[in-house]
Amino acid sequence: MLCDVTFRCGHTRLVNLIGQYEDRQRKMLRYSNFLICPDCQAAHTTVQSKPLTSVWGEANRIQTGC
Repeated sequence: MLCDVTFRCGHTRLVNLIGQYEDRQRKMLRYSNFLICPDCQAAHTTVQSKPLTSVWGEANRIQTGC
C-alpha cells in the first residue's frame, strides 16, 4: 500500500508499506520518529565522507617525527 510518510527531517515521501494494518502503522511511526529521508541521508553521508584534518593528526605526526 502506497502511503505518504513524513520523515523525522520533515520531508514527505511516498513509501510502499506492506503487511497488516498494525504493522503499517508501526512502520509509519518508525519513519516519523527515527528515520531521515533518503535525500537527507545521502547529503549527510557525503558530508561525513569528506576527509577531515584534525589536530589529532597533527599531534600524531609531531610525536612520530615524520
